Amino acid sequence: MKTQRYYDEFSQGYDRLRGHPYHRLVDRLELQILGPLIRDLEVLDVATGTGLLLMAMHEQARCAVGLDLSGGMLRHARRRGLRTVQGSAEALPFPDESFDVACCFKAFPHLDAPTSALEEMRRVCRPGGAVVLELYNPRSLRGLLRRHGPRRPVSTAVHEGQVT
Repeated sequence: MKTQRYYDEFSQGYDRLRGHPYHRLVDRLELQILGPLIRDLEVLDVATGTGLLLMAMHEQARCAVGLDLSGGMLRHARRRGLRTVQGSAEALPFPDESFDVACCFKAFPHLDAPTSALEEMRRVCRPGGAVVLELYNPRSLRGLLRRHGPRRPVSTAVHEGQVT
């Protein structure tokens, strides 16, 4: 499977990329929103990747389970001691009404069949539960800068411990 191979390879440097201040800010904001929704409940993190957000969910939820298509990504999450399952967001391997909250950050716009994934997330949520998604805003400041801002040359030079 092409997508799975891509993310298996991407898993090798994923955490390093997620260390950028922008990503840390977005993660912090997402967790501030998610925290009250998951406290002492059972949560499913769809497309959990290496489990960076799942770690914080694990601290707040009664039970936090991560699902990802990529075995490479899940190896990193499992090294963190997180509970994970390999599978597809479009066909979640859980019974109906298994979780109080199902969430998907960073990945939803990249799924092959987002409508199916949304239906699946709703299916595995208990009545009164919540589905929480991160969707990209192409008109955000970051989106505008990426399309129209100055282009910086890519360099791998290291200066005082920072990649520039």
